[in-house]
Amino acid sequence: MELFGLKAAVVLLSLVGLAGAFLPALPGVLLIFAAALLYAWVTGFQVVDAALLWWLGGLAALAHLADFVTSAVSVKLVGASKWAMWGAGIGAIFGILLLGPWGLLIGPFAGAFTGEILAGRDTKSSGKAGIAAGLGALVAMGIRGTIAVVMIALFWTRIF
Repeated sequence: MELFGLKAAVVLLSLVGLAGAFLPALPGVLLIFAAALLYAWVTGFQVVDAALLWWLGGLAALAHLADFVTSAVSVKLVGASKWAMWGAGIGAIFGILLLGPWGLLIGPFAGAFTGEILAGRDTKSSGKAGIAAGLGALVAMGIRGTIAVVMIALFWTRIF
């Protein structure tokens, strides 16, 4: 593949990944990592080396961890029970598995709400925990977006 064409392809893939950091329908940071891996592989790991790929992989993992942790922590900040905290985390996992990327928003809300109900709380407290979990998911989106920008900056400074 010609170098210009390769760069155009990985830039496009990276930009789709950046959009995916904010749009639940796309696997954002994974697309950015895939773009870097593709470039590294096609160019024989000359410019994008294993060290950079490890950094980008670690950042991608951190972005995904943020999806699961922020909802649970936000629930705890509003004084919800441990049931709600665990429910938000479990809801994020099951949400993404069952509903795809939309599950990252719906799952934490449903999990925290259900956790509070199971803990014997009323629907008002359960709703408050669910909303906090949803807001935590939005915070995670901001973290993912920031990490995506950092990943692109690290990758593009190597190839341009």
